[in-house]
Amino acid sequence: DHFDRYISAGSIEYWPNPQQGINESYRVIKPGGTALMIGPLEPQNGFSRFFSTLWMLFPPQADYLKWYENAGFEDIEFIHVAPHWVGREKYGIAIAGKKPLVANIPNSNNSQNELPENADEKNTGLFRSIIMILRVFVGSLAGFIFIPMALIGYLFKIGSQRDLPEKYRSRLNIYQFIALAVIFALIGFCIYLLAT
Repeated sequence: DHFDRYISAGSIEYWPNPQQGINESYRVIKPGGTALMIGPLEPQNGFSRFFSTLWMLFPPQADYLKWYENAGFEDIEFIHVAPHWVGREKYGIAIAGKKPLVANIPNSNNSQNELPENADEKNTGLFRSIIMILRVFVGSLAGFIFIPMALIGYLFKIGSQRDLPEKYRSRLNIYQFIALAVIFALIGFCIYLLAT
């Protein structure tokens, strides 16, 4: 009951328990205060969805609404947010809710607020180490594939900026140009290896 506003942008995808985190945002704001969360949505494309969910949390929209309602927020509103190159796909969500003037405290004994039991903690020794190495490898591979997809998406949708005023048009920086050059060089090298 201390802060007027709470804002979290681009962090929920790393939380081990989103419901508990949103309950905490409810706890720290004053009655009448607002909590805003900006996070990714589950990709609609099957290829993107597979690699993104291997890498980190990409919840469906219904989960965000349920988490806010379970925490006790009222007057919940949301809009979809996305870079211009995404097109019509729902890329991300900005969701806000108000804490009632007479606040309902989420039940701390509710199973939704408890940290989920981690199956890895039951395992010890070599098995746990192997699982951890596999998770790091698969997650890194998924991240390596998922991140360049934004740059490639930018190239495919570059024409969609024609209707935007010049000051709002996105431009690739030098690091993004280098990343694209490396990606296309790797793709070309793989095609060359397959052809020979």
